[in-house]
Amino acid sequence: MKNEDNQTIISYVPFLFPQDITEDAQQTMKYIEELPCGEVFGCAWFVDDKNEFLPHLIVDDAEKLAEHLLFWSENSPQDWFRFHWNKKGEEYAIGLIPEIRKTLERFKIGYQLRTGYPYPKERKTHVYFKPLHFQASRPDLVLNQEKFKVSLLDRRTMGEINESISDRAVFLGEFYAEPNSKTLEKLFER
Repeated sequence: MKNEDNQTIISYVPFLFPQDITEDAQQTMKYIEELPCGEVFGCAWFVDDKNEFLPHLIVDDAEKLAEHLLFWSENSPQDWFRFHWNKKGEEYAIGLIPEIRKTLERFKIGYQLRTGYPYPKERKTHVYFKPLHFQASRPDLVLNQEKFKVSLLDRRTMGEINESISDRAVFLGEFYAEPNSKTLEKLFER
């Protein structure tokens, strides 16, 4: 979506596929606004035998969401996302935030393949995304790991007792941490 001087690039949006994007910018943005916002319902924190936190994001349609993340990230979500976190007082916020640099690189390659010309350096570029994110209060939470192994849990299966929660989790990958994320600061303003 662009005019001559501005370009909006759509990065990660849950359940948005390339065929959903049209030349009509208003129609595409209206469609995107109807998709899930990326806010997860909760986070179950587990600790492994190395004493590292393992966040399990509680979502609807965990398997479908994991498939979409894999599709969008070319089967390497750990290369396309970072695990951002921030803490303010007793509140904390976490999120899987797309790597904007990689999004821009992919877009510029696609642009050149479509047009035969490099992406104009003078064009002002905006990147739009809806990350998976969560905010809560937990005064004792200390996140000081370099990487986090992140999984998804389907909230509809949370009450099942026939298997352990970790058996129901959909593992996404091990993500580098981005501590004190400025991207997540807006969540504290709600």
